Amino acid sequence: MKLSEERLEEIEERCGKATEGPWAKYGIGGITSEEWDVAWEGRGLCPRCGGEVTQQPFVNPDDAEFCANARTDIPDLLSDRVELGEEIASLKAESERLRDLLCLVELLREAGREVLAMLPYHGLLDLPELRFAVEGKG
Repeated sequence: MKLSEERLEEIEERCGKATEGPWAKYGIGGITSEEWDVAWEGRGLCPRCGGEVTQQPFVNPDDAEFCANARTDIPDLLSDRVELGEEIASLKAESERLRDLLCLVELLREAGREVLAMLPYHGLLDLPELRFAVEGKG
């Protein structure tokens, strides 16, 4: 499934609003970030003074929104990554095929130039069909 631009923007917005990481697991039901250390029981430590602070389970609603959507956002992003990787591999293979084809065209073009250069020496330009092919004139 390729994620729509709208879906990607939603995920990016949630990520941008959440508290900067890195986050770490705290005990059984909390999270830790650089700014706060908050447990599910609603008690946390202030990073500046080290004092205990009473808080909700998450520092702010944006962090809660980020965590609540992580279970669907992450699998969606991973699936999209796999699909994009397959698309990149396919495009690389097509690019190599086209590069090989271009090399063949260049070889044929060079061979054609060599053949055309030999025509006057063999009197073949006197044939109207070849003169038209070479000069574009009848």
